[in-house]
Amino acid sequence: MARYADMWHTYLDADYPELSRRVDDLARKESRDPADIGRAGSLSLSEPWPEVRAAIERNLDRGIGYLVCSWPSEGADRVTEFAKTVAPDYRS
Repeated sequence: MARYADMWHTYLDADYPELSRRVDDLARKESRDPADIGRAGSLSLSEPWPEVRAAIERNLDRGIGYLVCSWPSEGADRVTEFAKTVAPDYRS
């Protein structure tokens, strides 16, 4: 996993590409390397697994490489299932 000096936590919406460019522009304006600012997003584990996988893919396609998962209402068993059946496909 890459190490970043800073992390920008965002939501994956229609404005994401423009907002990401703006973060890069602001970094350059401050003589910072935009590559030092990671992109993070949120991931729900409460959706069916195909939808969770699709959400992961959408985030990765946009350059978001760090996902924060909230605790699902289904509890620890759901987290365990995610860790065993979904997460291994996305570890680098």
